[in-house]
Amino acid sequence: MKKSTAQSKEGLLIGLIQKLRNDSRNGISYTPKELEIILTEHLERFKIKPRKVEEIEIVSGWKGEGTSKIYMGVDTNFRCKEYIKGKWGEEGKERIIEVEKADLNKMLFIIANLDIGTQYKCYYIAKKLGYEWKELWKERKEYFKYYYYPIKVLEALKLILYTGRGTIERIK
Repeated sequence: MKKSTAQSKEGLLIGLIQKLRNDSRNGISYTPKELEIILTEHLERFKIKPRKVEEIEIVSGWKGEGTSKIYMGVDTNFRCKEYIKGKWGEEGKERIIEVEKADLNKMLFIIANLDIGTQYKCYYIAKKLGYEWKELWKERKEYFKYYYYPIKVLEALKLILYTGRGTIERIK
């Protein structure tokens, strides 16, 4: 089987479909097992395993301390793996939170426009995100999605210093 020179998954699949059509026109047919092998060989080239970026500590208020590991995905989304102690003697839990590229890029743009070495309050960052702090804090789903987890990713990448008291300082 000839190796593909495709530069993307889409290009690879388009080329593979063309090859299978041409083979079909020339009287060559494949069994389902042969098709599986052909597809697997071609797609193997684009498999990228997530790589570990950083391990960070998360203190989650009443839930106690937890540890998070951040992994960079293929499409530059981030996955935060969070370990949370159970309350009142319950067993701890593990959960995975997706931090989308768009949310992280929005926070990166805000951070990139801050002065290096100057501390900024959460109120200022929330305003730049388009929220009043009280609104953002009240809507916990939005707070974690647009503020908290993007901040934790940037902290793990050592672009900012973040205190639990809500101050952010750009260091790079």
